[in-house]
Amino acid sequence: MSDEQILPLFGFTHCTILMVIVVLNAIILLLPKWMASAKAVSHVALALAMFMIIQEIADRTGHHVLRDVSLTQILPLHLCGVAVFLVPVMLVSQSYTLFEVLYFWGIGGASVSLLTPDLAFPFPHPLTITFFTSHAFIITGVLYAMIYYGFRPRASSLLKAIIMTVAYAAAVAPVNILLGTNYLYICEKPRGFSVLDFLGPWPWYLPGMAAIALAVFALLYTPFPLLHRFFANHRTGDSQETAE
Repeated sequence: MSDEQILPLFGFTHCTILMVIVVLNAIILLLPKWMASAKAVSHVALALAMFMIIQEIADRTGHHVLRDVSLTQILPLHLCGVAVFLVPVMLVSQSYTLFEVLYFWGIGGASVSLLTPDLAFPFPHPLTITFFTSHAFIITGVLYAMIYYGFRPRASSLLKAIIMTVAYAAAVAPVNILLGTNYLYICEKPRGFSVLDFLGPWPWYLPGMAAIALAVFALLYTPFPLLHRFFANHRTGDSQETAE
């Protein structure tokens, strides 16, 4: 069964889910501002981190029990699978080093997954709900670090993310061969509709997939040098006016 049958892309249900995710994100990101506590930022970060880990364990247990999927098939080796465990570490440790890569993996990978979900069950099956919550909270965690820790990607962050992604894909490829898995969609395309459908059959879609990932990473970084230049020019203009 394809994703278009399970959950029509950008149909009423899909769009409603995406709207709910936006609202929940906004509420969680505003919680520290609403809480009258000096430790609100760390408390919310810890709660978010714990929830992410618990629900991801529940999700993978559900796939193993309800779908009888082997453990080798549900290892957290997709980019979002890695991110959903590393984002909590980043939140609790306030690690900028992790943020540099997770900004690109999290925002880029999770956004694509939410827009073109690779689902096994229709909504509101519990595993469909955990799919959306896990990807949504990856984005929440990254945005939380940007808002409350002041983290921003740098040009070096973009380079690190590209290098880490290539290195990670190279490490996952032999794992796929050994286990007969398809992590990172290196061996075949997702079951449902995705942009990879426009890139030809295996292995010809692989260079296109790499190019798309590079383009998405570059696009995610683009606003920051532009904003930096804008504010730098704005400060320069204010200084000149003050001097006059």
